[in-house]
Amino acid sequence: MSQPEPPKDKKDKKRAPLSIITIPKDKQGQYVKKFWGIAEQVFVGTEVTTLKSTGSKETQVLFITTAAVYVFKNKFSGVEVSRNFTVYDLHKVAYIEPDTLIISYGQKEVVFRNEKALNIATILLMQHACNYYQVPNASALKVESTPANALVYQKCPVRPVKALQTRLITISHFYKTPFPQSHIAQYEEWDKFHPGTLCIDNNFYSGNAAEAIAHAIAWDTDIKTLVLKGYAEEKVGKVIEKIFAESFSISNLCIENYTNPTEQSMSLVAREETQISAVIFSNCHPTVVVRFFRGLTKFNGRVKALSLTNCMLAISDWSEILIAIQKFPCFMKLQTFVVDSPKLDQFPVRLLCQTITKNRSLTNIQFSRAQDDLSDLVNTLFTDALTFLHLFMDRGKLIKPLKVQVAPNLTYVNFSNNQISPEFFKSFMLSLSARKNACPIMLELSNLVNTDLELLFSALSDVQTAPIINDLTIDGNILTPKAVPHFMKFLSTQKPILQYLSMAGSLTEVIGVVLPAIAQMMREGVLTGIDITANKEVKSGTDYLLFLNNVALLPTVRSIIINNAQIGDQGIQILINMAKNNPKLEEIGCDNIGISNVDKFAKFYNDLGQIETLRYLAFPRKEQNRLNINKDNLTPTVKEALLAIKKKKNTQSSQARLQMYERIEYDDNSSMQEQGEIRRAKSNPLDDLDAVISDMVKSICEVQSTELSPQETARLIMDNITTSARTFSQEPTGSHKKVGAIFR
Repeated sequence: MSQPEPPKDKKDKKRAPLSIITIPKDKQGQYVKKFWGIAEQVFVGTEVTTLKSTGSKETQVLFITTAAVYVFKNKFSGVEVSRNFTVYDLHKVAYIEPDTLIISYGQKEVVFRNEKALNIATILLMQHACNYYQVPNASALKVESTPANALVYQKCPVRPVKALQTRLITISHFYKTPFPQSHIAQYEEWDKFHPGTLCIDNNFYSGNAAEAIAHAIAWDTDIKTLVLKGYAEEKVGKVIEKIFAESFSISNLCIENYTNPTEQSMSLVAREETQISAVIFSNCHPTVVVRFFRGLTKFNGRVKALSLTNCMLAISDWSEILIAIQKFPCFMKLQTFVVDSPKLDQFPVRLLCQTITKNRSLTNIQFSRAQDDLSDLVNTLFTDALTFLHLFMDRGKLIKPLKVQVAPNLTYVNFSNNQISPEFFKSFMLSLSARKNACPIMLELSNLVNTDLELLFSALSDVQTAPIINDLTIDGNILTPKAVPHFMKFLSTQKPILQYLSMAGSLTEVIGVVLPAIAQMMREGVLTGIDITANKEVKSGTDYLLFLNNVALLPTVRSIIINNAQIGDQGIQILINMAKNNPKLEEIGCDNIGISNVDKFAKFYNDLGQIETLRYLAFPRKEQNRLNINKDNLTPTVKEALLAIKKKKNTQSSQARLQMYERIEYDDNSSMQEQGEIRRAKSNPLDDLDAVISDMVKSICEVQSTELSPQETARLIMDNITTSARTFSQEPTGSHKKVGAIFR
């Protein structure tokens, strides 16, 4: 492990050496054989005089490695380890000038004498600092010296090299559970770049050291997402317990491929600094999932996202999980609930609705890859659960018509990758239109399966749908000539409020008809953002150039994504002029558009980089590859262009746009009475708190025939208070502006 630079010796002004090895190389082998593994790097290897409590002295050999401190006795038959401890065992390190070193560890103390005692102590403190790098509330190591300040403890200022690999060895040594250190090499690449996500699977054999390995992983501050992929399956409960108990930086925990049943109970108590907020189960045995939820009773963190994929849970298992979500404090701020590959006949939908109603922060519901028709599920959700804001149904079927009215506060619906019948779509749109004073909807219908767009949109030809959609995505669906009239008629009904339209890859033979109509909508309506990424079958950029010319002078355009459209050098000049002349244009995506050469590529992106109002810019990866721009042939102007691109944010996702839409939802004329149900779902937390406290004061001051237990009172507060992480600010006078729930 790398070490911080040692302090200067105040006497001779020389830096303490990073290693002290005086044992000859030909004699080191007999000591190294006693080490735990080949991965231990030696920092100190020297003879010392050990002072015993009886007053006697003994010459011994001291080794300090990345893993431990070894003290050896020399015997006629060889060498043996007389003391063996780690930096995690240390309580005190003291230095007495000129040559005495006192080390307290565990319940023991040892006194060494060596002319380099100060340097040895400094190296030991470096090892301690590196192993405790960024560990909060670590036990303080007592450091003493005579004279004062001769020995000083310094925290490690930067991440040590091989930090994870070293901790894996050192902590397993501390737990006294050795394992084959050859397995550590597979994390050498991760340790070099420490990207944030670490996956440990069943190929990492750790034997009895599974808990020690979990401890070491939990202490790495650069691991934000941990994937346990069948690792130490026979000790899954203990591994998860240790992750919860020791982690302070991990926020996302993915538990995958634990397919065997377990009888291990879990007590998931976390340290105060825990950051665990998202838990994902995938392909796990039901007993693993259920015992995990039972162990969350005393978890003091806040789970904000929960995903269960292909876990074959029975209805009793689902019921236990949903009841836990209702009752356990750690789920008070649960926002997202994802169910992947469920058997709907084994899923208690009404209990889910009850859970959504009780957990007011639970606003995002997602179902994926259900084998059955999801229509009944959607009907039940809209009947019994009125508080959720976002609905995501993926890779399923929506066939039966909707029979109930859509919840008034719904703001986001994603039916992508589904088979949708015209009957369902018609009933859904009519239900949306029937809502009064409701929130606008962001609707995603990308990559629909076995769905004819002509039949889908023609189902609305005989009805009048209200303008309710402010953001529409139909990416990946090919618009046929027969579908275009019905689709354009549908768009015309949404023109008064439609702000963003995404049609990536949807236009082939109808480009010449659709793009002029879209340009006309942008001139007449409120449509300010467009994604018309070209389909790979479209080879000409003529229609896209015509579209750019039609909207180039519009002062309202905020976003334009036109990837893969072969608009060439003529097109980039139009885009530059738009960005310079329109301060509202804040987003451009134009990768793979046929720029003729490297010089024009560099000039184009340098010019875009200088425009401060342009905040979002897609990185031109395909264009860079097409022009053969790589690190070996970068010119100064190209380097400058690439730096200019990286200073901009990448183009916004649909979720980023959703957050923007939900910040302000009502204008000055909104009626408070008509928004009753919406305000109930998104009311100011302080209003709820005031109402609950008033009721409690009233119950205290008046004689009551019944009494509430402390548990019931706490439950009452939890059920009626919506928590928020945002700062409350005074509403502007003369207007009513709501802060909506923001999907994180």
